[in-house]
Amino acid sequence: MLLVLAVVISVAAATTLPEAVIRQDDRGLEFSLPRDGYWRYLDEKIKLAPGDKVQYSTALWTASGKIQGLPSQWIYAPVPTLGPRHTRAVVFRDDFNGANLDRAHWKYEVSMFGEWFGQVEVRARIPVGDWIWPAIWMMPRDSAYGTWPRSGEIDIMESRGNLNAHSGGVNHGVNEVSSTLHWGTAWDHNHYSLTHGEVRKSQGNFHTEFHTWKLDWTHDHIITSVDGQQVLRVVPPAGGFTELGHVTGSPWPANSKMAPFDHDFFLILNVAVGGTNGYFPDGWNYGVAKPWPNNSPHANADFWAKRNQWESTWHGNNAAMEIDYVELRSL
Repeated sequence: MLLVLAVVISVAAATTLPEAVIRQDDRGLEFSLPRDGYWRYLDEKIKLAPGDKVQYSTALWTASGKIQGLPSQWIYAPVPTLGPRHTRAVVFRDDFNGANLDRAHWKYEVSMFGEWFGQVEVRARIPVGDWIWPAIWMMPRDSAYGTWPRSGEIDIMESRGNLNAHSGGVNHGVNEVSSTLHWGTAWDHNHYSLTHGEVRKSQGNFHTEFHTWKLDWTHDHIITSVDGQQVLRVVPPAGGFTELGHVTGSPWPANSKMAPFDHDFFLILNVAVGGTNGYFPDGWNYGVAKPWPNNSPHANADFWAKRNQWESTWHGNNAAMEIDYVELRSL
């Protein structure tokens, strides 16, 4: 058996890249780069037999560009000192091939995206159907600054499955996708309106084809895009989100420009239905009567009682979010 690993590495000026270590133990195959003891790759599904070979290649990123290294088998050949450091990136990707989720794969993919900043890329086809609400979003792992929205929320993509959701001459249905950052001191002091962006198609909608949604998250900015088209760009001022929102009683440290978006977040891909928080406003024209008012004490029952109005708009996988791949890049 020949196992191939690809590793993306860069080095700082006046340093020598340390030797990489590949070994097998009772957990599986492990690849580690012992620089500061941080980076480690472990595949628990790989078991080697005597005589098997492991081949790996390195890609070196410098300020002047990308240099592809030569493949090696179990042996790392040191390279000369390079120029100024550009970045170090580790990429984890799941292509969702087959019917089952590879839980062992996701165990290390998700856990290794542990730094604050990086990139998320999801290629997916979003659903169509009345009152369906797909989302690709992120929530804080530890809620370091308190309950929502003090610790933030990153909505990379949200959309409404309705073909018609008109307000003021604009259709906000499945022809439109949006990105939003939620942040503030309380649910009724959420400054999301300052960090919200939308993209809509003048013809067609986002359901008919697969699209690529991307989050670019650094110590300076948060940018989202779809198929390379920018949806949202947030570059907080020197005073951070406290200054951006003129927040009184801010829970965020003054020396952290990106707070509350300076801690670990986890990724969520989900499809919801309906809701009473106003995402489907009562006053919009949907082409059909909305099955429930947002102030209803029994909205679920209202929705189900009128299922004959919306059930015919849900057609098999068209009412599902189909995922081609998810890629996490930690910078």
